[in-house]
This record gives sequence, C-alpha cells and structure tokens, in this order.
Amino acid sequence: GGRGLVEGNQILGNMGGGIEIETDGDTVVRHNEIYNGKLSGVHCHDEARGTFVENKIYGNDGPGVEVYTHANSLFEGNSIYNGHACGVLVDHNGKGTFKNCDIFSNTKAGVEVKASGNPQFYNNKIHDGKEAGIYVYDDGIGLFEGNDVYGDATAGVEIATFGNPTLRANRIFDGIQRGVYVHGTG
Repeated sequence: GGRGLVEGNQILGNMGGGIEIETDGDTVVRHNEIYNGKLSGVHCHDEARGTFVENKIYGNDGPGVEVYTHANSLFEGNSIYNGHACGVLVDHNGKGTFKNCDIFSNTKAGVEVKASGNPQFYNNKIHDGKEAGIYVYDDGIGLFEGNDVYGDATAGVEIATFGNPTLRANRIFDGIQRGVYVHGTG
C-alpha cells in the first residue's frame, strides 16, 4: 500500500472525503486542518492503517472520521468537532484506536459504533454533542476506557439493538438527560 507524510495542510471543501486511505495504505497524517468537506473528513477503509496525529477535523457534512471494512488506523490528539453528522463512525468490521482526542459539538453522536465495528477509545474527551456521546448499536462492540463523556443531549452512552461495548473507568457526567441508556435488545 501507499505510504507518505501529509503534514501542515489545509484540506477543505472537497466533494469526497478530505483524506481517504484504503487497501493497505499506511500514511502519516499530522498537523492538518480537514474541514468543510461534502462527505467524511477522514475516510479509512479496506484494511487501511494510517496514523493521524494532532489534526483539526471539523465542519464536514459526513462523519468527521469514518473507519470501516477492516481498517485499523490510529488517531492520537486530534480534535473532531462541529460536524453535521457524527464525530466518529466505526462500522462494518472497522477497528481503530483513538487516544487523547477531543470529540465535541457534533450534530449526531460524538462516537457511533455499529455493524461489528470494534474500536478502542482511551482517554478521550467526548462532549457537548446534540445526541449521545457514545452510541453503540446493531452488533457494534468496542472498548471505551478512561474517557470523559459529558454534556451530551440524549445520553452520555447509549446502547441499543445488540450493541455490546465494554465501558471501563470512564467519567460520564453532566448529561442533559441520561448517563448510560440501555434499551431495545442492547
């Protein structure tokens, strides 16, 4: 797969994803602004890897970050905010590790996991979203450890329709409605 370094750029207003990594691509992406795209800000799929460090990802029409079809990228110290959809979407067997990111003020869930998505989230701030902070459903899995989840509109964490995450040592507080909400067949 392709490699390379993408550093210090403004990537904006694209009709597709701001950055797309696929088919074993393994690029380092750091200190960029990725914004106002018509789809996802960052789009990783088909066994992509990639390392994303200290990027600002905001104002995109699709998810700020989308990881699916066996992609397993690392996101560390990124700010993912003010998106018109969810902040992070992990689905269709996507993985990914998110550490020390600030995910906030997105129109849908801060983090959405479904369809056998199985990410790991460590020591992130997930807050002030217009829906749930973390929403796991439709066979989504995931490990969420040491995160601060707060100020979200519907629930800090929502688990539904066969969602099966592990929540460990998180601080879930100051929600507008519920802290943890489990319903349906979650």
